[in-house]
Amino acid sequence: MGERKCKLNRVVLRQEFHYILTLLKSTEPYLDEYFTFDIEQALVEAGFELPQIIPNSPRHRTIVARVK
Repeated sequence: MGERKCKLNRVVLRQEFHYILTLLKSTEPYLDEYFTFDIEQALVEAGFELPQIIPNSPRHRTIVARVK
């Protein structure tokens, strides 16, 4: 029973994800750019050395870069 419930939850979450994404995009129009933005490349192009990216929680990170 637990395996079946877990599979059902995954199906429901997958279906709800599309609705949630649509709602997010209506209030956050630049969401795609946020997730696809290459911060490492942008910092290098701005004159920094290759940055260190250190995760400090499952959802957050610290970025450290030095000027060349």
